[in-house]
Amino acid sequence: MKKILVIILLITILVSCNFKIHAQNNEIDEFNEKFVEVLKKSSTDYNYNFLGTLEYGEYFQQLYLMFDKLCIEFITNYDEEDNANYNMFGLVMTNIPYEISELYEKIDFYRMFSYMIEAYKRDNPLMYFVHESDASSLTTPNGKLTEIQITIDKYDPKEKYEFNQTIYQKMIEYSSYTEGVDSQYTKAVILNKIICDNMYYEYDEFGDFSRECHAHNVLGFFIYGKGVCETYAYTFSALMNYVGVECFYVNGNYNEKTNISHAWNIAKMNNGEWYWFDIDKNDDDEKGYERKTYLCFNTDANTLSEAYYIYDIYYSYISVPKLSTSSDDVKDWYTITLNDVLYEIDVDRLFVLDNPKQNEIPETIELKWKTFTTACIHEKVIDKDNCKYCLNCLQSHLSILQQRSKEATCTEDGLTGGKKCGDCGKILEEQKVIPKTGHNLTDWIIDLEPTKESSGYRHKECINCKEVIEEERMPKLGGCSKKANALYSLLLLTNFTCFMFFRKRK
Repeated sequence: MKKILVIILLITILVSCNFKIHAQNNEIDEFNEKFVEVLKKSSTDYNYNFLGTLEYGEYFQQLYLMFDKLCIEFITNYDEEDNANYNMFGLVMTNIPYEISELYEKIDFYRMFSYMIEAYKRDNPLMYFVHESDASSLTTPNGKLTEIQITIDKYDPKEKYEFNQTIYQKMIEYSSYTEGVDSQYTKAVILNKIICDNMYYEYDEFGDFSRECHAHNVLGFFIYGKGVCETYAYTFSALMNYVGVECFYVNGNYNEKTNISHAWNIAKMNNGEWYWFDIDKNDDDEKGYERKTYLCFNTDANTLSEAYYIYDIYYSYISVPKLSTSSDDVKDWYTITLNDVLYEIDVDRLFVLDNPKQNEIPETIELKWKTFTTACIHEKVIDKDNCKYCLNCLQSHLSILQQRSKEATCTEDGLTGGKKCGDCGKILEEQKVIPKTGHNLTDWIIDLEPTKESSGYRHKECINCKEVIEEERMPKLGGCSKKANALYSLLLLTNFTCFMFFRKRK
């Protein structure tokens, strides 16, 4: 009877485990379906189409589609064993069509393949693990191309699944802020604000731009909240395409003379014309707000130097559309219409334009991405005491700048966030010092065990910053030498002999 109960219990446990595993697999499959939809919707086929216009372009479009399938399989695969193989070899494209293999001897195939990877990366910004233009090796037995290995960034399967979930949730949330907005420019304003509010430019310890992987892809925005110009550009491209605005990544210089590398975006507005967008330069971390200066421009009037200049080696293979020759109608894109009343958006303020129905303005206006109070919109503003002063509500300090907080470390004090007026500089909310935490030491960590022949070494380090705080040598281990051991044995033998001798005599 007991054996039967044990067997029933084991069967119940096995069934329960299988059911749980099956439920987890179903949950992952359902998420992957939704995540792939986001991947597709946030991409563009602009550079894919351009590849088709080049010589042998149709063959590289085939490779583009093969690579896309491989990337989707990788980004949605969370199996430990499979990912170990990916991490060892990168992505491997096999079963190359025969007609493509023949191209290997006709053209600079490696270079063209790199261009295809670059085009794919620009069209699919959420594929964060893809290196630009990096095909690690081409396998060509008997002169025929059979296999291509592509280097990718390595991520732990569990970590990758968590990344994808966060990206999915934030893509859905941020895109929802543009619901009901028809103006392409207004969508760009909203997304510009979202990106600038949720990340800042990342520098390394020497004050140069960060070279961390996340700082050069969308993980910088969605996961870490910091990155360089590439993070801004890839993120803006993904969000803009997802909300229905054709947009893609481009890189080059601020101008041909300075040779300062940079990345920004090109997007199409409602009038069918293409314009430049530079979200990185709109993010003012020191002042704590976002600008619109570098949204939707087509000349060098708003650039940091003489002109934006596209210089990279992919220029001939990555298409760049002709920018609009006029920005006369840009002012029309700054406005939105709600209940037949026209409003203008400027950073965090909302202004009512001349409109015969102004008397019907509600006290508050709720857009998906922001709630504005219209009790006073500061239409009558004068300069007073080096500050802006509203004659309607008698309020001053209208331009409030956020001062960033700073975390305390073991050796340096931190700061709380603060506020000050952007016009007169008056401190509206003082930053307070957060005392340094001090080192939290570990127990002794032995680096080298002592022996009878040599001393050892040990240290204590800070649990938080890993700095070595205390260190010391450990003395040699005690014990007798070989000579002392021999003398001790001789002494024992002598004592025993004497004991036996006197015992017999007695």
